[in-house]
Formats: sequence, structure tokens, C-alpha cells
Amino acid sequence: MQLQSRTHVALNTGRPERLREDTLESLNTVAAAFRVRFPVSLLLMAREAAPVPDSKVAGLRTLQARGMRVLAVVDNEPENLRAMATSDIGGEILFLHADTISSSQRRHDDAVVRGRDYRLRELVPERRLPDRVQFVWHGVNDTVNLGRFLAAPVRWAEIDVRRDPFGRLVLRHDGFDETPWRRDEPVLPAESALEWLAASGRSVKLDLKEDGPTLTESLRLVEMAGFGDDRLWFNADLPVLGPRGFRIVRHHHPGSTVSCPVDFLVPLLATSAEAADEVLSRMREWGVTRLSLSWSPLVRSVVDGFEDRGWEINLYGVPDLESFLDASLLLPTSVTADFNFPEWGYFGHGSGEGSPNAATTAFPFTGAAGEPAASVRP
Repeated sequence: MQLQSRTHVALNTGRPERLREDTLESLNTVAAAFRVRFPVSLLLMAREAAPVPDSKVAGLRTLQARGMRVLAVVDNEPENLRAMATSDIGGEILFLHADTISSSQRRHDDAVVRGRDYRLRELVPERRLPDRVQFVWHGVNDTVNLGRFLAAPVRWAEIDVRRDPFGRLVLRHDGFDETPWRRDEPVLPAESALEWLAASGRSVKLDLKEDGPTLTESLRLVEMAGFGDDRLWFNADLPVLGPRGFRIVRHHHPGSTVSCPVDFLVPLLATSAEAADEVLSRMREWGVTRLSLSWSPLVRSVVDGFEDRGWEINLYGVPDLESFLDASLLLPTSVTADFNFPEWGYFGHGSGEGSPNAATTAFPFTGAAGEPAASVRP
């Protein structure tokens, strides 16, 4: 709610005024993990010894006297909601009963909506997504996922790049040693995918699974496809590229995004900040510009720590629409997801990890030369 223009969240509490400082400190300690802060002006306290329902009504009137329109009120005490509803002469406020533990009795004639939970997907429609966050469609490794990506308004496609047993650069999450190539498995050539993404005006995130010839050939292909640095993003695990590989990427594309997963640094940041800072300093020297963190509710507590050190943050491994919205509202630099959100008409099927391209079927698109950009087979 606070992200929307001209919209505020006020806290209307029955606590007495003398507890204002402690209340704000407690609330903002919890709220920090959600990138939210409650100002003094929007915390409405009770007069000493005043009945709580009366204080709640007084709080509403204070907000309205400031020229605010009160849209909704949440409270867990039925008697508080009853008092505020009675004072709502215009009948324009939605009263929501948080149906948890309460000391007052409910009445069936109360003009309130009861419930225990809310779903972000009902509160944040697609058009309201924060436009300062880059969204990345994960695992565009086959023609079906490529077609679904190109039909969506998402700008960034993530592709997994590795070399096949015949020396060709293809899109595949799993290594050929861990998941052997099946005879019936079509594989999308990296060159065809890059040409089509470039021609469509989209941007590409290359998740490099190997160093050496794979890196060299990847740099050659993005150059041939005509991507500018503002449309390029290179990602790799630290052991894959190492200092030399990251420096090569930065040398060839100084204006591109360069990232790597740093989940291993999360416990280090909490236990030995100096050691974590030393690692981060070296990564910056190598040319890394963005840190990727696997999504979980616990990651909230570390996003600020990395951003305060001047780092951009990418959140990845987001499993569903609810988590996607939750992650997006933290306002990281970027969020990477499968975009398997049927509620919004997106049907991304991921990178094919564990069963590469199992869902792939023929997709009619043409390459830069007008010829079908067909899959290749061993």
C-alpha cells in the first residue's frame, strides 16, 4: 500500500501516548525487513485512560481532519470495529476483522469482513508492479519457452549456455555428464536464440555454465547478434568463471551487468562482516556488479546489508506468483522467476533442470536469415 502514490498506512493504536517511542521502535524493527517505515505523524496514540474504542474513533477523525480519505480499517477487536463503523457516517470505509484472538464478542450484524489471511496477488495486479525492478524470465532454453517469453511484456530472458558433446553452443541447464543427452531431445542453438532475442529488441541474461571455449564463443555470438551493453547481463557461479573469466567479460562489455550467486555469503555477513567485505571487495575488482540471492522470506534480513554496501541485488528461485510479488515489493534491482503464473496468463516451464527440454515442441519462428531456427539433434 505504501508503494502506491498518495497512499499511506496509518497505525491507530489503543496504546497510551507515553509508549510512542517504544512502539515506533518496535514497529520499525519488524518493518525494516519489508522495506517499510512508519513515521511519527502516522502513529495515532490514545489519551491516558481513554477507552480504546473511543481512541480508535478519535484516530479516524484525526486522519480525516488532515484531509485524508480513510479507505479501509483492520482491527482484531469487534468492539473497536463496531465503534468505528458507527462513526462512519458516509459509509465509505471497508472494515476488516482480523479474526484472531479477541476479548470482545462478535455479532452477526457487524458490518465487517472477516478473515485471517490476505493474498498479495489479489492486492497487486500486474499493471501495478514497481517499474524500477527488472523482471527476468528464467530458463528460456527451448522454443516453447522462447515463444511464451516473446509473447509477454517481460524484457529480460535468461538462457543457460553450455557446449554440447559435438562442440556446439546450446541452451541447456544440466551438464551432459549429469543428465545425458537423449536421442529424442531437441536442443536450441545459442546462436539462433541470441539472433531472435536481438531482433525482437529484448535483453538477454546469459547464465554461463562453463569457462574457456564456452565463454569465448558466447562473447563472439553476442557481438555478432548486435547486443549493446545495456541489453547484456552475464551470470556465473564464482568457481565457473573465477577472477580471470569475470575480468574478461568486464573487458569486452564494460557497460553490461555481471552477476554471481552469493548465498554462501549470507551467514558470513551475519557472523563476520569483515570477512564478507573482503570477499565482496575482490568480486568488485573482478568486475562483478550485481549479487544474486536465492529467494526465501529469510533473505529480507540481508538485502539491506548488501545494498548499504553499494551492491545491486537480484532475487532468483522465486517459486510462484505470491512469492514473486513478495520479492518484487522489496524493490531489489531485479527478480528472476519462471513466470509460471497462470493467474496472469503466463506459462513459463522453467529451465528444464533434471529433464532438459522435456516440454519442447516445434515452434514456428525464423532466424535472422529467414530460415527456420530449428533445434539441432546429436
